[in-house]
Amino acid sequence: MMYKIGDIAKVMGVTTEAIRHYERMGLIRPEKDPQTKYRYFTEEQLSQLLYIQRLSQMGISLQLIREQFLNGSLHSYEQVIADTLQATQERLRILQMKASNLMNCLDILQTAEQSRGKCMYGMRPDMYFISTKHCIQSSFAQEQPKGFRNFSNHADLFFQSTHYYEENGVWRNEKGFGIYKDCAEYAQYCENPYFHLRGATHAILCTFDNLQTDAGISDTVRSFFKEHKLKRSGEVYSRQVYRTFSKEQEPLVMELLAIPYARI
Repeated sequence: MMYKIGDIAKVMGVTTEAIRHYERMGLIRPEKDPQTKYRYFTEEQLSQLLYIQRLSQMGISLQLIREQFLNGSLHSYEQVIADTLQATQERLRILQMKASNLMNCLDILQTAEQSRGKCMYGMRPDMYFISTKHCIQSSFAQEQPKGFRNFSNHADLFFQSTHYYEENGVWRNEKGFGIYKDCAEYAQYCENPYFHLRGATHAILCTFDNLQTDAGISDTVRSFFKEHKLKRSGEVYSRQVYRTFSKEQEPLVMELLAIPYARI
């Protein structure tokens, strides 16, 4: 029995143009009525098209299907399936990393809401920090450190961060970027000399709007540390959690500070 292209398209759930594309690629050769130019397909060809569709939906390119499946061998079939599995697993790993990063971002936003203008106990996870200055230097270096070429490919894994430190009794800041350790390991930044690891630590978390360079010594933080008999015990880093970009008014920049502490 012969079937028209519209019937085949309906069975497969695709457009007639998709089937014509298969034909142009040499994946299928229907019978053509010399007078009407209509295409007709046999049951065997319908089976072949469904087979091609199945492989395509597994993530195998039409070119590979043509070269390795329709005219290949059992060994080539096995190799393509193995390669496709490996590529799929890598895409899954990337998606899992992105999902984890999104969950972390959502958690940070919720923490920022809870700690806005006040202090709370929490943790600062393992993270790497690179200053903006080193970021620019590395970009223009003749020999870029290992992994830095991937910076733009993993922009979603980074967050804007500021390192606050005290120098001769004056609080200063160093702007840059942070990336959590698991993300840094995935993106291969751990061996980059410009990225500095900051170990996980218990910290006092507090969120401020448009924070100035007196981080860690504001009245809110000072009062909390005094009340709870705490002292600062490590470097202070922030994560920018939200900001506005407006020409009409001063931008709002929200930063979540993590201040390591020890009990007095």
